[in-house]
Amino acid sequence: MKRKKMTIFIVGAFIILYDKFYIRHYVHLPVQFNLVKDVAPNLISAFIFPFCADLFFKRWIQLTHKKVVFQVCLIGLIFMIGNELTQLFPIFRRTFDLYDILFSFIGISFGYIVYTKWFILEVAPKVSYYDPQ
Repeated sequence: MKRKKMTIFIVGAFIILYDKFYIRHYVHLPVQFNLVKDVAPNLISAFIFPFCADLFFKRWIQLTHKKVVFQVCLIGLIFMIGNELTQLFPIFRRTFDLYDILFSFIGISFGYIVYTKWFILEVAPKVSYYDPQ
């Protein structure tokens, strides 16, 4: 189980780095793919967010229930939106893009769905510890 989470994280991180440092600078894509090229890091980083939280913050957060995963994803989305909103200030010399917020939302939604479907085990029915003997 941990190996699958680590694999998703590593593949996602590799795709983000490959896009940011190779495709954007050396691969000339048709104009139709510019939006995909620009929002791919946001989409993928938002998707792998619950997996990263589980791998790196396991000491503080146990992602064993859908409610906890939802809360972690919501906090991650708030931080991603906050990061994008700080780009409105010219002091940071970055550009604000509404599509980044939209695709961060889509990515974190897919990350939540995949994480809860694949990695949250169904809880066994409650067992009574009452022993009548």
